Amino acid sequence: MENGTTNPTHANNASPTTPQTIEPEKPKTNNKLNKKILLVLLILLLIITPILVFSLFKFASSSQNKQSSVENINQKQRITPEEKRTTDLSSIQVVVDEDVTVSLKDSLGNEIGKQHMENPLEHPETGELSGDPVNIFSLDDPDTENYILTLTPTSGQEFQMDIYFYDRDAEVKIENRKLTGESTFKVYFDKKDSNNSYIE
Repeated sequence: MENGTTNPTHANNASPTTPQTIEPEKPKTNNKLNKKILLVLLILLLIITPILVFSLFKFASSSQNKQSSVENINQKQRITPEEKRTTDLSSIQVVVDEDVTVSLKDSLGNEIGKQHMENPLEHPETGELSGDPVNIFSLDDPDTENYILTLTPTSGQEFQMDIYFYDRDAEVKIENRKLTGESTFKVYFDKKDSNNSYIE
């Protein structure tokens, strides 16, 4: 039965069909889009960097100012009351009659101070004088030390002497004398405390 029989040899020799492998389609890279993104990132970086630098600088400056303020406060707290006094109001003033000359010498024998005549005030309506003319001697900012005070009148009449000791805070101590003829005194002046000043 040659016509109805299939040749097994011929069937086995037939080449099998090889299946085709289908690769997935790769997404296309958009170069223009990537360039735009990079450009935007670069611009943002250029904008943010100065802001960050400025913020860090401002923070550092603020910290330094705070530290400086604390140091200044601590420094002020260390200042003594003596150092806080910026104005020295100390002086020695001597008030005598107009015909009395005043001389004051320091411990080295130097004559110091100045004197001037002061006339009494006149009443604007009555014309009456408030008193007699006086000679005022003054020495501003004297040192704390011993002085020699000499009063020389032009007449032998009794006269009044008032001496004012002002310390650096303008606290005053006043001493008075009734004198006749030339008189010499030892004067001690204390710049810090007028209560320690005296005349003898």
